[in-house]
Amino acid sequence: MTAQQQAISASGSVLVRAGAGTGKTYVIVERYVELLNRGLRPLEIVAVTYTERAALELRARIRTRVQQTHGHQPDLLAELEVAQISTIHALAARICRDHPAATGVPPGSSVWDEPDAQLRKGQWLEDAMLQVELDPFNALGYSRLRQMLEVLHREPYTAYQALERAGSSWEALIQDVRAEAWRDLQERPAWVAAVTVVSTDYGRDDDAIERSRRIAVQGLERIEAGEPLTGAGLLATIRLNGGKKAQWRDLESVKAALKTLRTLAGAPLLTMAYGVADEALRAELPLLSSAYRRTDDVLAQRKQRALALDYADLELYALNGLQQPDVAAYYARRWQHLMIDEAQDTSPVQAELLGLIGAHGDLTVVGDDQQAIYGFRGAGHNIFQEFEERILTAGGTVVTLQTGHRSRVALQERLNIGARAVLGETARPLTASRTDGEHWPTSLMGLIDASGNEAEVVVTTLIQLLKEGRPIKDAQTGQERSLRATDIAVLARRWSDLNGIRDLLTEQGVPWVMAGGGNLLETPEARDTWALLRFLADQDDSTALLALLRSPHFSISDPQIDRLRQDHTPGEAWWLTCGRSRDPIVQEAVQILEQVLREHMRLTPRRALQLTERLTGYRGALARWPDAERHLVDLTACHELVETLQAPLQDCNGTATRLTRLIQAEHAILRPPVRSSDAVTLSTIHGAKGLEWPVVALVRIDGAARAQPPALRLASEFGVAYQREGEETAGLYTLLKETGRQREEQEEARLVYVGMTRARDYLICSSSRPAAPAVQTLMQAGILPSTATAEDAPH
Repeated sequence: MTAQQQAISASGSVLVRAGAGTGKTYVIVERYVELLNRGLRPLEIVAVTYTERAALELRARIRTRVQQTHGHQPDLLAELEVAQISTIHALAARICRDHPAATGVPPGSSVWDEPDAQLRKGQWLEDAMLQVELDPFNALGYSRLRQMLEVLHREPYTAYQALERAGSSWEALIQDVRAEAWRDLQERPAWVAAVTVVSTDYGRDDDAIERSRRIAVQGLERIEAGEPLTGAGLLATIRLNGGKKAQWRDLESVKAALKTLRTLAGAPLLTMAYGVADEALRAELPLLSSAYRRTDDVLAQRKQRALALDYADLELYALNGLQQPDVAAYYARRWQHLMIDEAQDTSPVQAELLGLIGAHGDLTVVGDDQQAIYGFRGAGHNIFQEFEERILTAGGTVVTLQTGHRSRVALQERLNIGARAVLGETARPLTASRTDGEHWPTSLMGLIDASGNEAEVVVTTLIQLLKEGRPIKDAQTGQERSLRATDIAVLARRWSDLNGIRDLLTEQGVPWVMAGGGNLLETPEARDTWALLRFLADQDDSTALLALLRSPHFSISDPQIDRLRQDHTPGEAWWLTCGRSRDPIVQEAVQILEQVLREHMRLTPRRALQLTERLTGYRGALARWPDAERHLVDLTACHELVETLQAPLQDCNGTATRLTRLIQAEHAILRPPVRSSDAVTLSTIHGAKGLEWPVVALVRIDGAARAQPPALRLASEFGVAYQREGEETAGLYTLLKETGRQREEQEEARLVYVGMTRARDYLICSSSRPAAPAVQTLMQAGILPSTATAEDAPH
């Protein structure tokens, strides 16, 4: 019996570890049919997955398979159409609809879409802060307190749990985590090897390195005696200067060992301590907690009056309902089996909600902890393991799928090496089932260009592959054919990392399409829209005016702007400077803007945009750009966004303010996709999850995005902490910062793994930073070359 068959036919509950390309959707569909064969009805089975796209695909595949196995049974098929096969949020909405009184949902409420939710919550938070007492503002300052509250309101479930732990047993917690970190360190091979060297190699008494070695031995003795902070302090004083080779068996090895001990013992988790800063933080946190609870109450009241819910509200209301005995009993009678897809992406509140739903029935949990990449959205890093423990405790089955059906043998072997390089000992190698393509060219191309021309190297390689007509396996027909543009995807961590690729593909005449759209707010059309609205709201906004003049509305060149600057009087609004200009192009721009200013008060903001575009020929200018269709689709999407933002007052000032808040909050609004029959796909790795292509180019593999540090850090198991200005770092803040950093680094490694495993036939990994740690790791594994170009790149 294969692992897939074992997972499908398992009695009771089952957890399925499904690596990339091992056929997890096939298992879920066949498991669903198996449950029907055992006598369950579709209305007794709940299946949840991560996205609406995945839910629609799952329902369609189940429907097709049920028709194949059960024939045309109208009652069964009709029941299947209304069965709960959906996202978790749709499931939560169902519970709130079924039991509005028990869940507490105000009658007539509707669910916000994400941009609207972000916008309104930002506005209402400002209003709510007016009802906070003065003490939190005096202690933290307005701007800082607002930033902290924004972080807490982003994850209300975790925020309340973390605030409840505020100040509780911090000292014991810090000591326990520190002690565990020391135990882990003393088992690390690098530490053990270094200890062995400094304990067995000796120099003369007057040798500088011998003095450092003895200090290290004293430090190690203090650590063994249960005084790790004293020991770490001694190791921190080690000096590596001096030393005479003739007096040592291997001086360089001793120096390397001393450096290893000093470095490893200086890790923040090993040296953190509870102190004065923690006491000050403990005294201040009740003020933050009071401000958060007050603003949360005000936001809840505003939402109730507006009859509006966001996704976090849906989850919390549904959880509240399921905690009522009568609601729990209702679903225990109705739902006998719960199927969870992509379980590694489940958040703590979602895990608790699903746990209550599945408390009285069996579970089918499918996922891959190697592909957990949504920690930034609140997904719990250890929830998949908790599902596994629950199922094993209940006598269920755990199955690991180890046969990969996506990548051909040659590529899968290299992917196994890459997985081990980025994931370490936790990596699970897969055996490829595909035996085709044995005589095709090499499956992996590593590209490094330290000169900074990474995009050029990647695009040149892709074009060469297209010219060669590299053989690939057609996913639809299963037959070999030559490579086409539509078979290629370029993936990166961030949309901005794809800009250079996009521009070069355009220059070379290679069509491309953004999968998932990217962020609409980062497009030129959004920036031009923002500039126009800001100018119409305030003619003294010179930054907006200059951006508008440079835009395709007027296309005023930098030399013309420089000439304007010569006429500009310091402190004067640029609008007045433009009015005095004798440049005919500037004069024409002023005349058009004056006409729009005269008429915009009677127009909605969207109508004002359309008037300006008609007078300036903006849309026609975009139509002449390369990839015109992409820009015109983005412009339409910007108009639709303004339509949403302009309510309720229909004025440019309010609309500009709302759009500014979205942009400054770095909110992401997906661009609508542009359909193309044969184009290279550009996507973030997150957007590519669950998808596959014959050729994948994974670019900028050298490291993670460097985000601004959050205003505060929180974890439900530890509490809440922040860095107090001008003071030493609290031990709890160090704990939260370091555990958070470790989780982020692990997630970054998994992100690389997800990107690599999207490829079916060929994988290109590229970087322009050969010295980056992630690149060095992949170099050592042979995934990236140690020279300027890869030997196996096409020529």
